[in-house]
Amino acid sequence: MILILDHTETEFSKNLRSVFDRRGEKTLLLTCEDIVRDTSTAFYLGAQKADFRVQYKDHDFHASDIKGIYCGINAFTPYHFPHFSAEDASFAAMETQAFWLALLASLTCRDVNPPALDALAGTYLSPAEFLFLAHSIGFHIPMVAYLESGASAAEVYKAGVPARYSDLGKPWVEEINHDQVNIRLMSENGDHFMVQENPAGTSVWVTIIGKQLVACELNASGTIIETLKEQLPKLIRSRILKLNNILNLHVAEYIFKLRQDGQWYLCGVTRPPQISIIAYGERIYHEIADYILGLGE
Repeated sequence: MILILDHTETEFSKNLRSVFDRRGEKTLLLTCEDIVRDTSTAFYLGAQKADFRVQYKDHDFHASDIKGIYCGINAFTPYHFPHFSAEDASFAAMETQAFWLALLASLTCRDVNPPALDALAGTYLSPAEFLFLAHSIGFHIPMVAYLESGASAAEVYKAGVPARYSDLGKPWVEEINHDQVNIRLMSENGDHFMVQENPAGTSVWVTIIGKQLVACELNASGTIIETLKEQLPKLIRSRILKLNNILNLHVAEYIFKLRQDGQWYLCGVTRPPQISIIAYGERIYHEIADYILGLGE
């Protein structure tokens, strides 16, 4: 069986399930709501191995029944327990997180993306932490600043600085021309604003699936087109693979700006891939499915 976990039934998770279904694979998609409301789980920890049992409606399976897993859930939050008191919801979220972290870590099949120390789907960093890590590996990165108030951020905006302006004190980010996924999972100070430089240049997206790379770019006419991975500098390719490994990711999409002077600026990362699917369509889903089933590197 293929197990797909996601915050909600997203287009990505539904399309991935469709690919597995057409291949004749038994597939179960569970959302956070499914897990906290309708799923019964048991975890067994022995001297030699760990096992678990999951029951969801008419599904009843053990760890040994799972051939592969896609996990799009970074974390459970108090938001997933709306009928609890604030204190109980916080406790329930931490307990659910710890349980599924242990459960996923016990699997021996391929897991996209595998759990990290405190997240269910790879290492989850704030934008500033991510860019600091990228810079330490050797990437050029945009400027990022954290300001004490919205008034300070407004002054920078009025000056015409090309940047993203993020209010980190809101449950969902309020930005100009940018969609930030899962902002409520970020542990930032509640009244701080983030300003991130938006370098001029060609937008390029590089998706990693296992050890394979595919790339696309925004051309002059505003169309997303495929880009040969051979056009990516060898140093950039090697650094992406290194960064992906540090982040404990098997599938991710990296966002670059290629400046006119030939410098590559790494601006962010998303998972699952988004823009690459526009360029490559269903091929991305099939390559992820191949990787999960052990048919690709």
